[in-house]
Order: sequence, then C-alpha cells, then structure tokens
Amino acid sequence: MEAWRRCQWNGHRLATVSSEADSKLLEAAIGASSVKTGPWWIAGTDQGSEGNFIWISTNIPVGFGTGYENFYPDQPDNAGGAEDCMEIGRWGGVRWNDAPCGWKQRYICEQIKGQL
Repeated sequence: MEAWRRCQWNGHRLATVSSEADSKLLEAAIGASSVKTGPWWIAGTDQGSEGNFIWISTNIPVGFGTGYENFYPDQPDNAGGAEDCMEIGRWGGVRWNDAPCGWKQRYICEQIKGQL
C-alpha cells in the first residue's frame, strides 16, 4: 500500500500489466533505468479474496477481458499463507510472483492514461 500511495502522491498509479505489450514496456523501462535488478511492486493483489488477483490501481480483475497473466511457474503460491501482493523481477525478467505486502522494495509507477 505504501508503493500505491507514493505513486498516487506523484500523480501516477502503481503499474498494471494487462498484455504482453505492457510487459515489454516494463522490460524497456527497466532496461533504461539505473536499477536493472528487481524485485519491484506492481499493482496486483489478492488481499480481498485469496487467489483472485485484482489491479488495485484500476479495481479490475487480473486477466479480465484479455486472459493475460504472467506468473513465474508454480506461482502464485501464497507461501506461508501471507503472500497477497504482486511483484516482478524476483528471479529476473518481468514475470509475476506473489509476495508479502509488508516487504520494503522498489516499485513501478505508470502515468495514468489521458494525463500528460
């Protein structure tokens, strides 16, 4: 939630990934940044209903309308019964993993469509 608030504070939102094109944009942004290794928070969470991820930035279910998901193999696994937030880059690349929401780590914001 801290990452979500920080993105909002700057007039952005925590990144959502609804397609392979979105994943490629994230890859390009990471490649152009000074920090090339993750993990980073993105906007997916299943805090409201275990196993049912939504994008908190848009309140839309992950995969809704597109079916797109990009979890690492065997993820999400809710290890320890406490993994409710979505990150990318845990083991390289931009695939998704569920992780404990309280972990302090980098995050990726995106510009809200329609804003400059």
